[in-house]
Amino acid sequence: MYGQSSPDADVLEDESEMSLWCWEVRDLKLMPVKIRGFLSGRRTARKKIHERNNAIHCKSFLFTTMSQLQSSKLIFLWSL
Repeated sequence: MYGQSSPDADVLEDESEMSLWCWEVRDLKLMPVKIRGFLSGRRTARKKIHERNNAIHCKSFLFTTMSQLQSSKLIFLWSL
């Protein structure tokens, strides 16, 4: 593992350099048994972050699209 993990860090919010990964092994069986549970937890947290980012992106896209549709509809009605 790269860096040092703080026991007080929120893995869903910690953006410090010490919490960033430089590499990843796909198969946890290649890692020492002692840290497999920890690594599995970190991967789960990363998946949650990814899901949260996707949800925010989708909401933003929908809001922008709806705003554009409403704006174009108002422009169309105004031009009549």
